This record gives sequence, structure tokens and C-alpha cells, in this order.
Amino acid sequence: HYPFLRSHPDHDLARRQLRNGDGVLSLSVKGGFEPCCRVHDALRIVARASSLGGVESLASIPVISSHRNASPAELEAQGIDRGLLRVSVGLEDPDDLLADLEQALERA
Repeated sequence: HYPFLRSHPDHDLARRQLRNGDGVLSLSVKGGFEPCCRVHDALRIVARASSLGGVESLASIPVISSHRNASPAELEAQGIDRGLLRVSVGLEDPDDLLADLEQALERA
């Protein structure tokens, strides 16, 4: 779900509108909501949050935070599945963040 990946359908648009990318990424955890919650709860460096904004890395699950009042049709139209996890990358060491995400994903 990251438009700066060349394989993303909106890659060219993102390159035109955003200069150097973005620190927010989304990933769909295989298996849906329950595994997504396990990943979210297993993060150690990335803090759980309902809002993505700050210097620290934060994660949220849209279906229980920003999009909790959206209908299933609205979620589908916006490409938000029940396993979607959004991560706002902060100023922590990139290797530490990757290790944190990897250990959390292993728990899914």
C-alpha cells in the first residue's frame, strides 16, 4: 500500500505530487483482523496510537480507529481491509524499526 513502490498503480502520481516520499506506510496482515491485532500488540518500539503524527514511530488499525464508523462498502471503496495496519515512521534507528516489525509479524 505504498505509492513510492514502482509496482503501485499510483506510483507516477505520487512521484509528481510528493517530493521525497512519505513516512506513512500501510500493510495488510495475512489472516485479517485478529492477526493484525496480534502484530499491533507485539510491537515494542513502534507505539500503538489512534493518530499518526509525531517524531516517534506509531501504528494504528484503521477499522478500530480512524475508520471505525465506516461501513463495509466505504472501507472496501477506500481499499481498507480488516487486516490493515498503518505505520508512521519516526526518528528511531531504521534497523531497530525493521527488527521490531519483523518480530511482530512473526507473531501473526
